[in-house]
Amino acid sequence: MIELKNVTFGYPGSTRDVYEDFSISLLKNKIYGLLGKNGMGKSTLLYLICGLLRASSGKIAVDGYDAQLRRPEMLREIMIVPEEFELPKVTLDEYVMINAPFYPRFSKDVLVN
Repeated sequence: MIELKNVTFGYPGSTRDVYEDFSISLLKNKIYGLLGKNGMGKSTLLYLICGLLRASSGKIAVDGYDAQLRRPEMLREIMIVPEEFELPKVTLDEYVMINAPFYPRFSKDVLVN
C-alpha cells in the first residue's frame, strides 16, 4: 500500500507548490494510472513515493515504511527509471551483477526473454 497524507511539496525557487495538502491511498493488488499534462507533477509524485524528493510537510508511506528514509526493505519493492539518467560505463552483465542483490525477486531469465 502507498499512502500520502497531507503532502505539500514545491521546488526551491518556485512561486507555487506542486502539491498542497495532498492525500491519496493506493491499495495493494490494484492497478492505477497516472495521467496528466506535462509539468503537472506526475514524475514529482513518483520521486516523492521513492523518497528521491522530500515533502515539506505530510507523510508518505510505502508498505508502512517512511519513504523519506529509503529503507532497503522498501526499496527492494520499487524501481523507477527517470526520464534522464546516465548509466555507468559497464556491460549489462556487470550492471546486473552490481544491482541484482538489491532486488531479491530479480530474474535474469525474465531480463533475457
